[in-house]
Parts: sequence; structure tokens; C-alpha cells
Amino acid sequence: MTATTHDMVSEKVTISAMPHSTLAAPNLIDAIADFASRFSIETTPKEGARLASYADYLPKGTRVYIAHIAGTPYTDLIALATRLRKEGFAPVMHLTARDMPNKSTLDDVLARYTGEAGAEEVLLIAGDMPSPTGEFADTMTILRTGLLEKRGIKAIGLAGHPEGSKTIGELRVREALKAKNAYAKETSMKLQLVTQFGFEAAPFIAWEKQLREEGITLPVQIGIPGPASFPTLLRFAAECGVGASIRALRSRAGSFAKLATVSHPDDVLLGIAASVRETPGSLIKGPHFFPFGGLKKTAEWLKAIAARNIAINSDGAGFSTR
Repeated sequence: MTATTHDMVSEKVTISAMPHSTLAAPNLIDAIADFASRFSIETTPKEGARLASYADYLPKGTRVYIAHIAGTPYTDLIALATRLRKEGFAPVMHLTARDMPNKSTLDDVLARYTGEAGAEEVLLIAGDMPSPTGEFADTMTILRTGLLEKRGIKAIGLAGHPEGSKTIGELRVREALKAKNAYAKETSMKLQLVTQFGFEAAPFIAWEKQLREEGITLPVQIGIPGPASFPTLLRFAAECGVGASIRALRSRAGSFAKLATVSHPDDVLLGIAASVRETPGSLIKGPHFFPFGGLKKTAEWLKAIAARNIAINSDGAGFSTR
């Protein structure tokens, strides 16, 4: 986040309308706080360089994902993972299949990651590049190497695409998901889905229902943007290809006045938390926050939620923090 974004006036902006929950307001507050308490969050080496200590903002034990930005060497990610472990967190480094040169490099990265950082979990993604730069075309080719088990990885996050993928078609997304679900039954490692972020609760809820209907049993962490300005949200949404959400966000950004405000994803969090509370057997286990460089702002918002300093909006479709 830039300094000017930090100085912006925060304003509640409803990004999407959800059907009203059947839960009473006090129960909604409990649902929101309980669901949010299971959060994970993303960071980058660049952001880490600006923070004296992650413990100033996040509860010890938080799973902190380290994003692999194109051009960033894995040595930087491993260094940050080592720091996070020393500060009392559970680091989860991104591994990008399509830019991993070969098995030897993969083995070396994993050996250093588990050895130096003492880490046991990774987020394995294919990557957005149109063709692989090395031996690995997708995440399954890495899973099948056996190197993650060999190097002591015990848990793996895999990408979930409620709004589809901009690099592969819907059919391939569904086939890949079924393959990963089958693989989860073969391995001792724990697999879960971590979704791309979105600005509406309804598509996530519908997608989760569809997963259950198709026999998918993988737990899900739902990607939610942290508090950020509309221009920031639009830029990252365009880069990540969340098309339907971009349209919803643009329709609500509206005027130039709103572009100068900070949007909070309260309606998204409320809608999903209420759905989880009301849906026995829901695969959704918690939120995964994308702070887009604004980890401090997201952490402050989550602290208010954890303290239940929450006021449900009169329409029941969102909330504000006090």
C-alpha cells in the first residue's frame, strides 16, 4: 500500500448484496468473529522489509503465506519464511509449477525451505504463464514427483477457482480439481483449496455447494481482499482475472468520490460466515486474506472483529467495526 492509501478516509462501501441471513444480529456477530478467527493472510518479501515484526500485527501461530511474485528468487521467500518461523508464525511459501526449471531445483528449494525455515506447508500453484519454462506443466506433475513428502511437507494448499481461470478453460479446471481430490485420498499429506479472491459472497457459496454435489471433499480457505482503495482492488482484480467480481466492483465504485475511499469486505465476510454457520458439512473452513501490501490495515480490521467490536448494518447485508 502506498502512503496516500493509508491516509484515505475509510468509508463503508457495500460491494455485493447477499440474501439476509436467518441468524439474529448477536449470532451473526459470533459467526463473523468465529469464522474470521480461522484466517490466514498473504505477505511478500518486499512488505516484510517494511515491517519490524509481524508479531506487532498478527496473532502468534497465524499461517502467513509468502507470495511468489514473478522475478523474486526463492532465496528471498525462504529467508522470509525463516524469519516468520522465528517470530512464532507458520510460514506457507508459494511454489509455482510452471516456472520451476527441473526436479533438481525443486528438491533444492524444498530442502532449504524445510531445513532453514522448519516449514511444513506450501501453497502449490500452476502459475499464469501460458507455457511452462521447465519440466512442470501443472501442480499434479510436482505432486507426483514425491519430493514434497521426501522433504517433510505435511500440508499443501492448492488453487481454487470459483470464477474460473484466465489461463485454462472450465473443463480443465474441473478435471484438475477431481484429480487433486483423488490424490488427497492417496497421500498422507493434508490437502486443501485456497481460492482466488472475490468481491461477492454468492459465487463462493454457490461454488462450494457445487463442489459437495460433485463429490469434492477438500477443505476450502476462501480468498477475500483486505481493506483497500477501489483503484488497488481493480488493478489486482484485472491482473488475476476475476471477471465477474470486476464487473460487480466497478458497478459499485461508481463516482470519483468513492474511488478515493477505502473499501472493506464486510459484506463478503458476513455472507460467507453466515452461510458456513447455516450449512452443515460446509467445506469452507476459514478466510484467506489478500492485503495487497496493506497487512497493517487488514490486521487492525481483524483485531476489531476478534474483539467483536461489530455493528451489523440495518439491512443485514454488511457490518462496520467500532
